[in-house]
Amino acid sequence: MTSKSTPYTIDDLIRLTEEDQIEPILETLSKEQIRVFAEELAQKKRLARQVDQLSYYQPVSPRVLQIHLATEKEVLVAGGNRSTKTDSILADTVICMTGVIPFCMLEENPNRIAIYPKEKILCPMRVRLVCESLTNTWEPVIKPKLQWDQWNGRGAPGGEFGHWGWIPRRFLFKGQWDESWSVQNRTLTLTCGCTMRIMSYDQDIGDFGGVSLHRVIHDEPPPNDIYRENFMRTIDTGGQLYSGFTPSDNPGRALRGSWIYDVYERGLDGPGKDPDVKSLVLYTEENKILDPAEIEKVKKGLTAVEQEVRFRGGFMHLTGKIYPTYTDVPRTWCFQCNGITIASKSDRVGNCCATCGGNQITKYNNFIEPDPQWYKNPIVFVLDPHPRKGHMMCWISVNVFDDACLIAHKEIDASPEVVRDLIFPFEENLHLSITARLIDPKMAGQSARRDGRRHVTYRESFDDVGIRCKIANSDFETGKDKVIDLLKPDPRTFRSRFTMFNTCHLANRQMKNYIWDEWVNDSRNTKDPKPTPIEKGDDYPTMIKYFANENFTYSSMMMAGHIIRGTREERSSAYG
Repeated sequence: MTSKSTPYTIDDLIRLTEEDQIEPILETLSKEQIRVFAEELAQKKRLARQVDQLSYYQPVSPRVLQIHLATEKEVLVAGGNRSTKTDSILADTVICMTGVIPFCMLEENPNRIAIYPKEKILCPMRVRLVCESLTNTWEPVIKPKLQWDQWNGRGAPGGEFGHWGWIPRRFLFKGQWDESWSVQNRTLTLTCGCTMRIMSYDQDIGDFGGVSLHRVIHDEPPPNDIYRENFMRTIDTGGQLYSGFTPSDNPGRALRGSWIYDVYERGLDGPGKDPDVKSLVLYTEENKILDPAEIEKVKKGLTAVEQEVRFRGGFMHLTGKIYPTYTDVPRTWCFQCNGITIASKSDRVGNCCATCGGNQITKYNNFIEPDPQWYKNPIVFVLDPHPRKGHMMCWISVNVFDDACLIAHKEIDASPEVVRDLIFPFEENLHLSITARLIDPKMAGQSARRDGRRHVTYRESFDDVGIRCKIANSDFETGKDKVIDLLKPDPRTFRSRFTMFNTCHLANRQMKNYIWDEWVNDSRNTKDPKPTPIEKGDDYPTMIKYFANENFTYSSMMMAGHIIRGTREERSSAYG
């Protein structure tokens, strides 16, 4: 304490405060002494926060906490611009390197047990951080997020809307960044023995080999070959790969970079989640450091698609989805807007549409838990033969409300005889009533040479073993529109008219990734999507389209009383 009228130093008073013994002492101090003590205490706290910002770290949203709790091999964080993807991943990495667990991750109990996964702390660690550019990304953007004396945020340094660099000063040699940072090797070395090497995507792929690593950080989507090479560097250490990115809103780059979505999709929560991959999404609007008014100003100049990418981390190559209303997670549908919306609270009507304010909304999901009741309805079997891969097939049930559900699918790489011997027992075990069988019209007339028979079509080949199919209607535009209508929630039942069991993982993935072909330039140099779907992974969306084109109803299928076949059985006698 600066005042000479008291024997207590500022450290004594701080200790007494922590021990809850400060009140008797304060009674002996004058108002001026208390004021000086409060000012010095505040200054000491500001300095303590600056030199050890990591201890005072606070996730900017509940979603961010999942980044720190993730123990999977691959952690992918998609998010909008300024949603703290990079900041949060860097903070998590420094926690692992230093072993400094923030106060917010300590349970409120006498033993102060950390909720942070201790198995992630592998000090000393070898870390590699890869960014788009050393001059444009590392120097001005990422490096200040690590330096203890650099303020990151808005407002006055030390305020509530930002943070100092994440690496505590005591982990730098002589407490100085320049003493720990090697410009020549682009490597940061901490006093605990941890290292962080900085690289960029414009380096040769050969530069990414060699050393084993405990963690690799990708800032923005890396090229596929660099991602694979970095993955190999973590095998012997059991390390992690963290990738934080905002998907591109440039149509061409969005399609070229869409490979990372295949990895990202594997880590999404659900029945098909890969246990080694964790995928998260951060929203710009949830970043408490940003000014909400500024966010709204920026939004006004963006299209709906650009807002989804820039603020929600949406993948633009999926904004060209042919079936945009299909969803495998609960979404909110507004019947007034006739589209997907976000529900918000209203004092007047309760839950309402955030766009129009109406209360005509409902939750829906096309990816549902298996229900045995669907097995009791008439079933449509759809077959898509293939010459170079397995034959694809699915079973679609139609209930009394004329709603449909894809209850199962299979891929069988075998002859028609083997296909029959596998699917007939499957249908019998589930007691399925197969009322109709359809076959892909394009492949139905193709020669089935893989079966060793010349001049025999796929349709004839399957006919011969008892799988007699009607040639499906392949009208694309009509079928597409019918499927879109089936996927929407019905205003009378508030349910989607087409669903699928959540055991049908491949069909689900293909429906989500069923998009228009690559964007093209017209004579005016504007970009428009091609009017045809991309053919990769289109098997089940196409079969669902065939089903929709037939306009099946429960009553017509039940009144038929027999299987609707495309061919007749051969007569066994003159009258048989």
